[in-house]
Amino acid sequence: LAAFADAARRTGSETYRATAREIRDYLLNQLWDGRRLRRAFEDGRAVGAAALEDYAYVAEGVLAWAELSREPEDYQRAHTIVGTAWSLFYTAAGWRLGESSLLAAEPGQDIVADGPLPSPSAVLIDASLTLGERGDAALRRRALAALNSGHALLKDDPFWYATHVAVGMRA
Repeated sequence: LAAFADAARRTGSETYRATAREIRDYLLNQLWDGRRLRRAFEDGRAVGAAALEDYAYVAEGVLAWAELSREPEDYQRAHTIVGTAWSLFYTAAGWRLGESSLLAAEPGQDIVADGPLPSPSAVLIDASLTLGERGDAALRRRALAALNSGHALLKDDPFWYATHVAVGMRA
């Protein structure tokens, strides 16, 4: 969604815009129920628990759509998804990748490393900073506080945290 919304914004292409709208509609009408994100559907049933990465990438996409549409309700939807992700996956101990773990004492992570996809914690922080610039000072402070943790990891092995570095530079 983010890629097609960005392409539509940059080129003015109605094809990209229509594709972005279809993806947005599926995410918001099928996978998002207004309070929780579903990971997937099979035979008409929700399957799998949505994780931090699901929330982060959906929030990024919905925010990119909002920046294309400029509709207040699209920004509000992005804001709600971001807020839900923070409440589900961030604690005083750091980031959790899922809502529940088989290990009761699973520690949080200060920052989540990049992998084949950008770090979901960095993506969520970036979306939060963008929404914070639209007037949510508390969300901006929360995102900056999370962004400012894990400096030893960034310093010792920046390759695995490139998305965090990029978000930090933009912030």
